[in-house]
Amino acid sequence: MTIFQELINDTRDYLMTGQPDKVNVLHADVIAGATTLQLRHELKGVDAGTRLTIDLEEFHVISKTGNTPESTVTVIPQFGGSSPAAHLAGALIRVSPQFSDWRIARRINKCIETLSGEGLFRILSTDFLYNPAQAGYNLDADDLIDIWRVRYDYPGPNNNWPVLNARDYYLDQAADITEFPDSKQLVLRVPGYPGHKIRVSYRSGFSATLSSPTQDVEVITGLHISAHDIPVLGAAYSLLAGRDVKRSFLSRQPEPRRQDEVPPGAATNAMMPLVEKYYRAINREISFLNRRYPQQL
Repeated sequence: MTIFQELINDTRDYLMTGQPDKVNVLHADVIAGATTLQLRHELKGVDAGTRLTIDLEEFHVISKTGNTPESTVTVIPQFGGSSPAAHLAGALIRVSPQFSDWRIARRINKCIETLSGEGLFRILSTDFLYNPAQAGYNLDADDLIDIWRVRYDYPGPNNNWPVLNARDYYLDQAADITEFPDSKQLVLRVPGYPGHKIRVSYRSGFSATLSSPTQDVEVITGLHISAHDIPVLGAAYSLLAGRDVKRSFLSRQPEPRRQDEVPPGAATNAMMPLVEKYYRAINREISFLNRRYPQQL
């Protein structure tokens, strides 16, 4: 089992390559939406304007009571679009991190959301009962890409579910919603057996709804465990993609490194091996899926 936090940690490993963030520890429990935080250790690097992150929530610091251990900071919670949450004493606080867990989590979900466009899919199924009085059926199929297989229940004790040939059915994904509420119509060109199931297995996209660090990635998204490196690589290279843009800012100098140390294009060049590795992983997973779910005739 892979949990969401593991994907976040793996992505940070690619981004930071072992470089540490400044950190602190939450001294006392806080409820969701709290506007003050008590920090356990000396407030090094924490001032007005500092960004603090705990779990998948970001906070913007407004003020602080001091720099000594157990000092309190006043914050704006839910910063940057992050969601409010309760946090327990002892939780790790990252101080103005290069890449917060929240930013990484968003990019992982975005990557998962687009994987069907790269040729990846999962197989889902929906059933309905055959009615000899009708040929077209509404398909309650979320995020349907196309049909992989249609089978029908054969009466009797032998538990046989014959597979229809592709020419024996027709799919319309722009059907009249007055008759087909999900706008997907399956037309059967051969009969089944009255009152018995027709099972439609179809290729679908993935659910990009990971929201808790402890969630099981495969259970929530449908992404097979062999492909869990793909959103990690995709998130890492997408987070690196905009870093050279900061060099064009005229109002401030965001990075202390000299141009001869980190020349323009360095971040873009650094992400190219990630891009190559990402697409190799995509192609590997497509090959796996095509073997596991071969094209039906």
